[in-house]
Order: sequence, then C-alpha cells, then structure tokens
Amino acid sequence: MENKKQSKFEEFYNDDRSIKYSITQHLSMLLEWTKSPSDIINEVLITHLAEIKSQYDSFTISSEDLLLERKDVIIYGEAGSGKTTLVKQLIRKLLNREAPLSAIPLLIRGMEISDGSLVNQLCKIFNISAKENVSSHIPGNLVKVLSENEFVIFIDGLDEIYLYKSGEYDRILNEITDLSKILQNGNIIATSRRYAQIQLETFAKMEILPLTEDQIKQFVNNNTNNNELYYRIKELYPEFLRSPILISQLILIFNRFHTLPTKHVLIYRNFVNTMLEEWDEKRNKTSLDSISFNVDSVYNFLSFFAFTLILNGQHAIDKRVFINTFNESILFDTSYSFKDDTLIELLTSTGIVKETSDNYFSFIHLTILEFFAANYLVKLPKVPPIEIMKRSPNTIALCILLSSNPILYLRILIDEVIKVDWGNEIQEIVISLLFSTYNDSSQKEKTTIEKYFKGVAEIFDKKHWSRLEKELKFSTDETNND
Repeated sequence: MENKKQSKFEEFYNDDRSIKYSITQHLSMLLEWTKSPSDIINEVLITHLAEIKSQYDSFTISSEDLLLERKDVIIYGEAGSGKTTLVKQLIRKLLNREAPLSAIPLLIRGMEISDGSLVNQLCKIFNISAKENVSSHIPGNLVKVLSENEFVIFIDGLDEIYLYKSGEYDRILNEITDLSKILQNGNIIATSRRYAQIQLETFAKMEILPLTEDQIKQFVNNNTNNNELYYRIKELYPEFLRSPILISQLILIFNRFHTLPTKHVLIYRNFVNTMLEEWDEKRNKTSLDSISFNVDSVYNFLSFFAFTLILNGQHAIDKRVFINTFNESILFDTSYSFKDDTLIELLTSTGIVKETSDNYFSFIHLTILEFFAANYLVKLPKVPPIEIMKRSPNTIALCILLSSNPILYLRILIDEVIKVDWGNEIQEIVISLLFSTYNDSSQKEKTTIEKYFKGVAEIFDKKHWSRLEKELKFSTDETNND
C-alpha cells in the first residue's frame, strides 16, 4: 500500500517537475519546523501530550490512531494547551514514515492566510496557478494532485481565521468543505481555540486533554532540578496546570529569577523581559552589537506592531508593511537608520518575532501578540473600542490587568460598552474579563469587585448573572435579579 502510494505520487511528479520541487521544499520546511523547539520557548519543549478526547463521547484516541482513522477532525484546546505542538508531533510521524502511516503532510497556519483563501495557500505549496476553475472554484491541477494522492492537510489555528479574517471566514469554511470532498485518500486535521465553535458539520470535534499530574510533575522537575516547584505552581497558579506553554513560561522565569511572580499578568511581562534581556546579552557578542537599539526600543516597537495587527484584524504582515510599521513607530526619532535586512535580522533575533516561509512576519504565539497589544492599548487616553473587545477579548483582559487600577479600568470599560452594545456576545465577553480580573486579585480587591457587580446585577441577563454567582460564588443575599 505504501509503495503504491509513493510510486503514484512519483509518477505525478514526473508529469510536472515544478510541483515536485515545490512540495519537496514544503516538506523540507516541515522537517525543520518539527525539529525546532516549541515556538513559544527555546529552553523547554513539551515532548509528550495527553490523549485527545471527543467532545461528545467518552472515548479517547491517541495521536497515531488519529492519523490512521483518516477522519476530518477539529481539535479544540485553550491557549497554550499544546495544539501546535500536537500538530508538530503528527507531522513528524508522517515525515518519518512510521509504519503503517503513509500520507504526506501539508501545513497551513491560520495566521499566514494573507489573501483570505485556503486554496490559494495550497496552490503556493504546489506551485500551481490559483486561477479559479469555473465549476469548483478550485484549480483542476490542484484537484488532480489532491484526489490522486494521500495527503493530510493540517490547518493550525482556525480560530485566527475566525477572529482576524471575518470577512473571508465563510469562504474559507466553504473551501475546507470542498477540499474534504476532494481528499478521497486523505483528510484534514484542524486546530482551534475553544471559543471559536467552527461550523463544519462533517468534522469530528475533539479536544486535547490536560496533562496528568505525574506528567506535569516530571516535566517541571526535569527542567528545574527543583522537586518543590511543582507544588508551588499548584498552590499559586492551579489553572496554569492546564497549559503546557504557561508552565514553560513559569519554568523559564524561575530558572532566571529563582522565584515565581505574584500575579498572573507578571508572568507574561517577566517572560518577555527575560527573552529580550537574553537577546541583548547575545547581541553584544555579534555584529548587531554596534546598533544603538536597546531593549526599551524593541519593547516599544513590538507593542506598536502588535497594536497595529490587532487594530487591522491581522496576525501577520508582509515584509514591506513590516518595515513601514517599524518606520511609523519611530516617526519622531531620527536616531535610527537601518538597512532593511539588518532591521529584520535585529528584530527576528529576539525570538519574539518570526519570519514565515512566504516572507510574512508575526509574533511567535498569539498570547505574546495579545500581551504586547495590551501594553500599547492600556497607555492610550481612553479605553479600547468595542470592536477590539469583540475581536480579541484576551487582549482586553490583559489591558485590565496591566492597568494601574484594574478594578477601576474594568468599571470604566463596562460603563463605555453599555452605551454602545449590551447584547449577549458582549455580556459573555465582560464575564470572561471579570473572571480574569477576579482571579488575579487580592482578597480585598475581590471584595470590591463583588460589591460593584452586585450593585449592577440588573444589567445582566439572568443566565449570565447565574453564571457569575456560580463561578465566583457571589452571595445572592444582597441581590435581587428578577
């Protein structure tokens, strides 16, 4: 079976050597990508993930069985739960041709869909003209290569299309449905954050299970040589135990400072500061040492870059726009003058910004983008517009936590939002913001939050207020929300 598939693919290659060259380049890129550490952190690599569980059934399935079943699947997971790491593992298995696996992996990342078309991204991989076929809207050559060979198409980050490509969202979902029908010998595996319930009826919906306590304990101990740190994390940040990436950030911070931050938001700040400080130390030993562009300068640019992406509903921009964004960020500072290539080397060497295979630039992870955007937004003279709240609620949650008075900031934000829109979607977002603020507050601050929300209980729909009472254990003695 495997030899038949390989020979059939080679036969197709021989018909069009430009396709052979292009797919070989793509597979080489995937090989390097899967060898590299987790995008979020170089020092720590999650090497073992928990099983994947169906959202509607009780069964679990291993990553290898997921490949063997050849089902179209959406895998949900919280931010930092290991979705991209899982994709890396699955692709690595296919690249290694681990028997009985024989399919050829293709990768498309949500943030890299720059022109609103999944089909166009596949055409780039195969070096096929993206001119549409009148009947199917998919080029005939692409239909031929996908239908006659065995591929697994990985789409990592469907939620990023949901949030940042809303204008093309329905089109992309239709393309996924059409591609699923064409892949007679293959399948599609997509990942998404949980809030974006993707409407693809024929796809099985699954989620990544949390790591077990033993896995986390072993992971922490192996990377810190501190047998007590796991219990300290469990005490201070029990919810972080669901997120491999957040655990990795805590380990990096602990290894550098030998202590843990007292508040959640400080984890992001300390992690970013650690990466930039290490970048500055390494830069001093390279040709970039002579460039007068320090950590504060990079921090300010990254904040402006992230704000620009969030404002425009983007996750990545091309080289020209990236350079223009930098020039705009230093508009009133004439002390910097870089050649384009030097600028790109300078910024990508931080480990926080990366250049993709098609010369687009983005942050290494969505959570880092959200942190830097919040760092910029919170310094503006007014609260962010409601459009940004809808597009990126996690960014607004970080704005609240980064502000000098989170409770006051949250109250002002809600007062402004009520004037514009107080529908179901906004109430859900406000509740998520409240949870973020409440969980990162002292006991005295929590009492203040409870008092404020009991005073405005009547503005919430009954189901939303019931959720607040249940999740935050608000007492109903002082509240009458009929």
